Amino acid sequence: MIHAPVALAVLLALDIPPAPSATTVRAVWLADLHPDRVQPGPGRFVSVPGSRADDVTGHWCVEAAGAGDVLRVVSFAKCETDDGLDVAQPIVVEGEVVVIRDPARDGFPAVVEVQVQEARRVW
Repeated sequence: MIHAPVALAVLLALDIPPAPSATTVRAVWLADLHPDRVQPGPGRFVSVPGSRADDVTGHWCVEAAGAGDVLRVVSFAKCETDDGLDVAQPIVVEGEVVVIRDPARDGFPAVVEVQVQEARRVW
């Protein structure tokens, strides 16, 4: 005979969906993220390189195409290379998305940047 609390616990445990695996996580287009609605944190992102890859302080960075008036940048983890970043085709990365706001100063306009930091390519 199963006690009611145990039976309830078993039924609730069967109703819990499994944690998403790396293969089921949905990728979001970086160009679709609006800086006022971005939730900072980890995720999977798709972008098309819109600039040549540049080694900035030991990290390869590339601007995402179609960024409009918001700068969108993928800043790769130190272990990543620039291989494959010279082709205008979508790349998928996992990393930490942040919004950087630089105010206008010294004659330069204000800049809003959506950046994926410590990005690692998902092959």
